[in-house]
Amino acid sequence: MRIEGTHVDMSGRDRGSRVSSDTPPTRRLHGLDALRASALLLGILLHGLMPFEPAMGWMVVDTRPATWAMPTIAIIHLFRMALFMLLAGYFARIVVGRRGMRRYLRERTLRIAAPVFAFWPVAVLPLGLVAAWWHEAHGLPLPRHGGDGPSAAFSPGHLWFLWTLYQCCLLLALTRWVAHRWMPEATAALLGRVGTLLRGPGAVGVLALPYLGSLLWQAHHYFGVDEPRTLLPDAAVLLAYLPAVGAGWVLARESGSLEDVARRWPAHLCAAGVGSVAVVLLSNLVETVTPTPALHVACAVVSALTAWCWVYGLLGLCVARLRSERGWVRYLADASYWMYLMHLPIVVAVGGLLTHLDQPPAFKLLVTLTTATAILLLTYDAFVRSTWIGGWLNGHRWPRALVVRRPRPRSRGHRPVVP
Repeated sequence: MRIEGTHVDMSGRDRGSRVSSDTPPTRRLHGLDALRASALLLGILLHGLMPFEPAMGWMVVDTRPATWAMPTIAIIHLFRMALFMLLAGYFARIVVGRRGMRRYLRERTLRIAAPVFAFWPVAVLPLGLVAAWWHEAHGLPLPRHGGDGPSAAFSPGHLWFLWTLYQCCLLLALTRWVAHRWMPEATAALLGRVGTLLRGPGAVGVLALPYLGSLLWQAHHYFGVDEPRTLLPDAAVLLAYLPAVGAGWVLARESGSLEDVARRWPAHLCAAGVGSVAVVLLSNLVETVTPTPALHVACAVVSALTAWCWVYGLLGLCVARLRSERGWVRYLADASYWMYLMHLPIVVAVGGLLTHLDQPPAFKLLVTLTTATAILLLTYDAFVRSTWIGGWLNGHRWPRALVVRRPRPRSRGHRPVVP
């Protein structure tokens, strides 16, 4: 998904300044484009893995489960949305600085909130039909999911993150308005202190606290925050992700903050790897012994710290290593929003066709992802990239790159047709 204003002024660090600036940024951080696309595309991998873990209760279940599926799903789910929300907050600060809060909210309504309702009939509604087809074809009863109450009739499905992000945008705008109106000086001083924390070595611990609170609130002590299943605001989910959006906002506020984060990416990624192993081991321990409250809290603490180590490690890695533009990365960054919006019915349908084949899970996963990616990229290039849909979702139209139309030859008058 393209969010305007991903250009960042990196010159503030050279001047030795740590103060915020309202000057429009001038340099694009290509690493953030790659990171944003990766956060979305990892969701396709995550959903492609679901059939190979029977305990997930997924819409289709493969006859050959894979022991590595659940740990991979869990680790991706730990950090992916926190990373995406931090990037959204970072870009939000830049866009508001350029265009103002009113225009920012208007564009977020058009490009984030509206797609939840516009794409629901084609991206979420068919999932029930695909699941019913698969269960009927294999003589299995269709499992019943969903919450209670009037909002359960409209479950956002995998589009929940857009609706949650939109809620975070509104809350962020309200908080900013109140702070600037009633206590501007105190707010500036507070943001400066918070910015110092978020660019320092203790940032992961600070940001892990609300994530930890969300895990304990949901009583889901490892493997990440459970997504909301209705349109109603979920306080536990907002507790995890609103601070992530705010952290991105604060990091964008101060010059040189990303460079400070980038210097520590090896340490953060090493800690994330160790933490991921610990989360998997603790989760297995919980399943084999009678868990105590202390064990649950330990799982939640390790999960929260690991999630934010992944976020800061990947953020720093991309900022440090991906400094030049790559055409295919730019293309995937533009295509990733469409791909995530439309991927789930395709992934479930293709995976459902493969569930009873006697092939290794890795092979079937590769076939599912390759087929889905090909369909999504071709449809993006043919029907989105250069059309009004691309202008709506991405804020711009680009020429096609895969499905190129041949120019029609100009007519030079009518000529008789010779049989």
